[in-house]
Amino acid sequence: MNRKVVIVTGHSSGIGKATCELLKKEGFTTIGLSRSHYDKNVEESYEVDVSNRERLSEVFAEIGEKYKKIDVLINNAGVFPITKFEDTSEYVYDEVFGINVDGVYWGCRFALPFIPAGGQIINIASISGMKAEPEGIEYSMSKATVISLTKSLAKYLNGRIRVNAIS
Repeated sequence: MNRKVVIVTGHSSGIGKATCELLKKEGFTTIGLSRSHYDKNVEESYEVDVSNRERLSEVFAEIGEKYKKIDVLINNAGVFPITKFEDTSEYVYDEVFGINVDGVYWGCRFALPFIPAGGQIINIASISGMKAEPEGIEYSMSKATVISLTKSLAKYLNGRIRVNAIS
């Protein structure tokens, strides 16, 4: 059986968990990446913080070696701290951009060698990336960056691999 291989980051709760449950029911090989180890509703689960570039690289290399392909990458991992602009700490800012932006960017980079023509990258963005939010400014900035990255990567890959964002 040659099932399609799908990686979902942030698979342990919310959108990621529901996505994995649906994909598994539909017969996909689901692989989850999450900061907390959670292996229900996925064939395989990796404990990884997507902001940790070295660990993320290792995980994608291991998955690529094992499955020889990644048909779909769903960059879902994200954090949304609600803070006032003047109260945002460097830690919060770095965490938001590390997970919401760097995790998406490097996830795409590390998955790309294993995604065949006709494969897909789906980045979970947010309506907050398209409109101003009075609280959680760094979140809105990060999701605007994900939308821009998605558009640029889609043009770069020129239809060989579909790249879309869901807001």
